[in-house]
Amino acid sequence: MPVYVANFQLSPAWQNRGIGTKLLNRLLATHSRDSIQLTTFKDNPAKRLYERMGFVVVEKNGMTVRMEKRPSKASG
Repeated sequence: MPVYVANFQLSPAWQNRGIGTKLLNRLLATHSRDSIQLTTFKDNPAKRLYERMGFVVVEKNGMTVRMEKRPSKASG
């Protein structure tokens, strides 16, 4: 069963400071043996962050995409 990130947002005043990257790194470290999924709008600027963190688009649905980060082979 994958871990699903239901809501991940930062106020614009706190964006572009590395906070989202740090939070995602902590989540990825905590769940390194799990698949992690989230859904976002396909034009969301945060989608680039998710891609940098290793998430890939696994499903497209209109204006949204479901993204997934699978566990690394080394952790399993």
